[in-house]
This record gives sequence, C-alpha cells and structure tokens, in this order.
Amino acid sequence: MILIFLLVSDSIPRFEQMLTGATILSTVEGKPSWKLIADTVYDFGGEYKVYNLTVIIYDRSGLYSRIVADSGSMDKNSGNMQAFGNVIVETYDSVRLETNYLIWDDRRDRIYTPDTVVIMSGDRILRGIGFESDPSLRRIRIKRNVYGEGREGIVR
Repeated sequence: MILIFLLVSDSIPRFEQMLTGATILSTVEGKPSWKLIADTVYDFGGEYKVYNLTVIIYDRSGLYSRIVADSGSMDKNSGNMQAFGNVIVETYDSVRLETNYLIWDDRRDRIYTPDTVVIMSGDRILRGIGFESDPSLRRIRIKRNVYGEGREGIVR
C-alpha cells in the first residue's frame, strides 16, 4: 500500500491576477517613466512576475533604452526590476549590452549586474564581469576582467 500525502500551505505564493499580452505604464508628472510589455504577468500583490518581457525606460528628454529578457520580477512599490535569461539592453543610439542577469534600480536610475557583460557600440566590443551604469549606457563602470576589441585590436 502506498500512501501519498499532499501538504497544502498558506506559505505558497498565490497570484492575485494573471495577465496575457500586458502593458503597464508608469508616469511621472504626466510623462512616461517606464513601460513594461510582457507576454504573461502574474500579479502577486506587491510584485509582478513577468515572462518574455520588454521594459522601455524613458529619460527626461523622452529618449529611451529598452531591456528585453526571458523573465523577470518587478516590485510594484519601488519600480525596481530584476531580469533573467538572455538580457539585452539597447539604447536609442544603438549601444547594446548583453548579460544573463540585470537589476534596474528605478529610484537611483541605475542598472547593474554581478554577471559577465558584453557591450557593443559600432565596431567596438567591451567585455567584463560586474557592471553598473545609467540606463542610457553613457556612464559605464565594469568592475573586473575588463577588455575591449576594436580597430586597434584587443585592449586589456
């Protein structure tokens, strides 16, 4: 005789709402701050879990950067986000960052990761581990194992 017990616990997170083909827009003083577009969004009250996502982050002048990832989570109160799997950041002026994990701190207006990054701009490629920048990728800081490739060859 085989007995199977199923333990149902209140500690298992339950979503309040599931949305498909969702778009969520955040504004500041009537201007777009960011827009989340996702195939599927699970609303867990204080947090969204999102799948196949695009986040568009607008700056004060209306220019934007776009984050694309397989999945992520977003805190509804702070607007902070974590993106997981095949994360790509593209700026309006064609700078591209690739990584597997990225954090966006909405209040500090910073994106960062402890992971490996590849940044491409024109014919230049910059690689390293650990990264922090503004979402427009204008003020980049790579923390270690930094090297680049370009017209002059490889630079370490």
